[in-house]
Amino acid sequence: MRSLNKNKRQIYFALYKGEEIVHDRNGYETGETKPIYGDVEELKCNISSASGEDAVQAFGNLTNYTRALC
Repeated sequence: MRSLNKNKRQIYFALYKGEEIVHDRNGYETGETKPIYGDVEELKCNISSASGEDAVQAFGNLTNYTRALC
């Protein structure tokens, strides 16, 4: 599928690499983990308009919107 260059938008992303164990200042493990991401990269692509639905449920509102990248 081809798209016009003027319709493409610039986005930035970083790939998820894994998790790392968190240590306190004394070097002991805290039992928590933090995510590790790769380098930030640039991508130019066509982004569709938002589509989705809004629903009221017993414990609040549920908003579900998605976009597609081409």
